[in-house]
Amino acid sequence: MNQDAILLTDNQRAAVTEAINEVCDYRRYDLWAVNVRTNHFHAVVSAQSKPEPIADAFKSYSTRKLREAGLIGKQVRPWARGKSRRYL
Repeated sequence: MNQDAILLTDNQRAAVTEAINEVCDYRRYDLWAVNVRTNHFHAVVSAQSKPEPIADAFKSYSTRKLREAGLIGKQVRPWARGKSRRYL
């Protein structure tokens, strides 16, 4: 890691939740559940897509939302590279 791990505050968690909802609305994914924790998030989504681009969109929209709201700096990279994806 190039930086210390960050723990999301309540305001940051709310912004990430909002961003995930925006992705699902815009791309017409069915969002069944979302739970943003202090250091990661879980989402259950139905979509005609592989999970990798969905996870990438969640992370990029969330990062943009956090930066636009002034909740993280431009140099902060809030997400780890990996992502766990499972088909249900």
